Parts: sequence; structure tokens; C-alpha cells
Amino acid sequence: MRRQFAQLAIFTVTAFAIGVAYRYLWDDPSEASVANYLGSGAHGMGLAACGLGAHLYFNARLSKRLQRWPLLAEIALRAAVMAIAVSTIATGLQVALYDRRPPSAWFLAEFPRIVAITFVLSVLFGAFFELTRLIGGRVLLNVILGRYRYPTREERVLMFIDLSGSTALAEALGEVRMQTFLHAFSFDIDDPIVAHGGEIHAYVGDEVIVTWPLTPRVSAGCCIDCFFAVADTVAKNAKSYEQKFGSVPQFRAALLRLPKREPVVATALNCATIRI
Repeated sequence: MRRQFAQLAIFTVTAFAIGVAYRYLWDDPSEASVANYLGSGAHGMGLAACGLGAHLYFNARLSKRLQRWPLLAEIALRAAVMAIAVSTIATGLQVALYDRRPPSAWFLAEFPRIVAITFVLSVLFGAFFELTRLIGGRVLLNVILGRYRYPTREERVLMFIDLSGSTALAEALGEVRMQTFLHAFSFDIDDPIVAHGGEIHAYVGDEVIVTWPLTPRVSAGCCIDCFFAVADTVAKNAKSYEQKFGSVPQFRAALLRLPKREPVVATALNCATIRI
């Protein structure tokens, strides 16, 4: 909950700052007043909230259908929908915040620019979101900062999530449907893993390796909570799995703590195994 509140606060402040920056960079200097800057900040927050709402709608309602689309087509569709929604809201906020209808010149000069900027930003946001979902936000940040060029020791917790009976299931489903099954399972468990601060280190066959830096939150059992959140997610989608594949994923998990200076083999006996 605290993590979500922090993300929302950062999102709100960033949107307000972008609105103010837009006013400063592109609007007439004669209109540079505190009221107009506040209005532009509110405008930015309203547009960002609209874009976020469209993004959440795609994830909540259309994510299953869009899994079958090529990634570029999915990102382009998201961007087009966001551009239309945000541009429409931008026009409404122009009237609500400044108490005047935009002149015809605004629709010819400003409106197309808003649509174009929104589309480009939506494409970049969609690509960034997919990249973050695939490799994890912390990993992406470390790549950008060049941290992996200088290896360091870290104390981490690993969770190995492994499907049970995957060999028999693969024989029953066939290789193509089995890959679809694994893809659906991996897609479903992504959200609870991210929500509990986990990073997907790798997919190895029917196994998913999740990792956490050893923090007080993780020491308090966040990684174990993640396992049960994954189990709840799979249970919630059980009917869909039954309809599509005739089977619901059964899996087990093992937790392993990797210390900074001790050999990994010395801690292998300390792993905890949980089954459902």
C-alpha cells in the first residue's frame, strides 16, 4: 500500500511539473501568471490521469485478448487510444480550467500538436512498460546506470516457482498448446510478483526464478506473501485455464537466501519448500 501511494505521489508531481514546463516553454510569455501555471499543472495532471486510466483499462480488460497480437501492434493500439482519449480530455479541460472555449486557431495549431505529442509519449510509455514488465524496473534502472559493468556482491532471496506434472501435461497438450499454457501462467503471475517487489530473473522451461534484495520488507515475509498472492491469482483464473487447457497450473516453490560472502552450496540446505 505504501509503495502504491509513493508511486501515485511521484506520478502526480511529475504530471504537474510537465504541465508547468509546457506552459513555460510554449505558451505566450505575457500569460505567465501564477494562476495560469497552476492551471497548466492541473491540466497536466488531468491528462496524465486520463492516460493512466486508459493504460489500466487495457491491462484489466483487454490484456488477455492483446496477448495474441504482435507487440508493436499492441503498443500502437494503446498509443492511438490514449492519444484520442487524452486529446478529448485536453479540450474539455481547456474549457473547464480557463472558462473559455478554445478558438478555431487553437484546433488548427495546438490540437494536432497535442495529439502528436500524446501519441509519441504513449508509444514510449508502452515500450517502457513492456520492457519493465519483462526484466523488472530495478534491473532496467541498473542497466541504464551501468551498474552491471562493475559486478558487486549482493545479499538476495531467490524463489524458484516450478510447475508440477509438466511432463505429463506437455504430452497431453502438445508442444504448441503447452507453450501457450506456460505463457498464460507467466503472464498471470507477473502482476503479483511485481506488486510484492520481486524481479523475474529468468524463465527456465517450466520454472520461473524470482529474486528480491534482502531488505527489512523481504525479511518480514514479503516473498512468502508473494507466493500466496500468485496462488490466489491462479485460483481466480482457474475457470479460464479449465476452459482453454482442461487443467489448472499446479506448482511448488522453493526459497533460497544468497549471502554475500558464503558459498551458495552452504545455504542450499536452508531453503524452504512450499507446495499447493
